[in-house]
Amino acid sequence: MERIAQTYPDEATLGFFGESRNGRRMPFLVISRGKKEGRKAILLTASLHANELTGGNLLLSCAEEWIKRVGSNAEQSLCLYVLPRIAIDGAEYVISTRSVVRSRETISNGAQIIRRDLDGNGLVLQMRWPDEKGDFFVPEEDPRIVLPFEGSCGAGRRYHQVCEGVLGEDVAKGITPDEPPYFPDFNRDFATKGKTSEAFTEPEVCALRDFVIAHPDIKAALDLHSGNPAVFYPDSWVGMENWEQSPGYRIGTKLEEAFKAPLVSSYSEIRTGVPQKKGPGYFIHWLNERFGIPAYILEVGLYYNSFGIAYGEFEDNAALCLQSTRRLLSEAGGFGGDPVFHAWKPFHHRQFGLVEIGGWDGLLYRNPPFEDWPALAERTMSSIGVMVEYLSDHE
Repeated sequence: MERIAQTYPDEATLGFFGESRNGRRMPFLVISRGKKEGRKAILLTASLHANELTGGNLLLSCAEEWIKRVGSNAEQSLCLYVLPRIAIDGAEYVISTRSVVRSRETISNGAQIIRRDLDGNGLVLQMRWPDEKGDFFVPEEDPRIVLPFEGSCGAGRRYHQVCEGVLGEDVAKGITPDEPPYFPDFNRDFATKGKTSEAFTEPEVCALRDFVIAHPDIKAALDLHSGNPAVFYPDSWVGMENWEQSPGYRIGTKLEEAFKAPLVSSYSEIRTGVPQKKGPGYFIHWLNERFGIPAYILEVGLYYNSFGIAYGEFEDNAALCLQSTRRLLSEAGGFGGDPVFHAWKPFHHRQFGLVEIGGWDGLLYRNPPFEDWPALAERTMSSIGVMVEYLSDHE
């Protein structure tokens, strides 16, 4: 971000819009050229979830490409606000440990497992051991694979699987926590219709809220995530009368074409064909409900999507899950030399006895491979172009 601001001082301005829980400054870029009065802005955000880091990198690539391409009068009257990493504390933790956290790491004595690097390799992976009551199943034909036990078939053994770590002190002593462990999700922390729990509990979410409120020139928004490819629209549009004649639908269908992913209400709609609300607390829901902003989520994909494995192949049935996982393991490579899958290795755990540590890299598995990023950047740039066209048509 500093490089972009230094390289293009007339078009890019680096700023900070808040501090994270751990005191990290949260950066953003303003990309603009020409007049500031009366301009309209597109808000581009990413990494509300710590493991989903591809989106932020794509946005920075698009910001630089925007500067190089911009030239028309319409584009000069627009600006981009680029906020590439909201879950900044969680992202730093994930980058260093390759563990799996939603938005930030939490440590609580009441937690079942507190994440720790037990074997000293610098990573926090998965931990498994045989358990006749376990919720997972390791097939005899390929013991690298861990499947949900429900629906499993064929020869194999039940296992328990958790993240690498130790039992919380209270749990280890047999003390039942007063409340279930809290796993922060920044993309469920916004005050939207139907949200019954407290909203705006995380400082990063409050900073994002305050940024939006302080910039009334924001008239459109794209929020990037790393999930199975999709373009999601706000819950407030689900069940709308004359939906296919609405501006939201027209923008959405153009995004569908530009981003090359289905326009849907939720992943449930992909499986059933029936529109269904995603649930309260989402950032795009809040943007649309409070400000009337057309806002969409772009899901850029996961590692396995690059190998032609589609959404549902790991959920629909155990046999298909086994087949897809074996194919993925046979084709999986790495990111710059880092393996995506780590072989299971025995480890003597002071609380559980003999366990195995290994499994999928929590960062690499939840993002598309590097070689897919240039094409994804082009699709993201095209999607930004859709929003530019919308704003240009609504002077």
